[in-house]
Amino acid sequence: GHKTLREGKAEFLGFRAPNKDVLHDHLYTINTADDPTYISMLKSDIYQVQRRLEKAKRGLVQMMGSRPTSARGRDIHAITEATSEVDAIIRENAKKKSRIKLKLTELLNAKMVLLETVILRLADGARVFRNVSNNYGAPSMSRLPAFLEIVDQLLALQRMAARTPMKLD
Repeated sequence: GHKTLREGKAEFLGFRAPNKDVLHDHLYTINTADDPTYISMLKSDIYQVQRRLEKAKRGLVQMMGSRPTSARGRDIHAITEATSEVDAIIRENAKKKSRIKLKLTELLNAKMVLLETVILRLADGARVFRNVSNNYGAPSMSRLPAFLEIVDQLLALQRMAARTPMKLD
């Protein structure tokens, strides 16, 4: 838990250590699901990532000085875009569940890379992160550059927080 600070005494205020019971080896369990459940979960993940991608893109556009648009319109646009892409994949591969799963996974990965890249650009623009590796945002066959940059940045923030004791008044 959090430590209570006594007046005039500096103590570390930073990331709380994770509960050991929460760190499992198998947090991602979709590979044990049947096909309809697997496909349903991928569709849900795609919709969630698409909504956050639209939100992140709006933040990037606003950071560059554009005016915001209505939240309802943006949500409808994000859901429509994701739904049409998912529906096309399911329609084109109607009888091939394994092909549907592969194509939905590829779509999810592509959207996650976009989201990660936009988030890094937002953080860079807000001076939260710096593009240390200079490898996110460049074309890559791997989905890892932006993801690993986020991981590296968060680990760097954690190290910085661990070295920076704070004193409360």
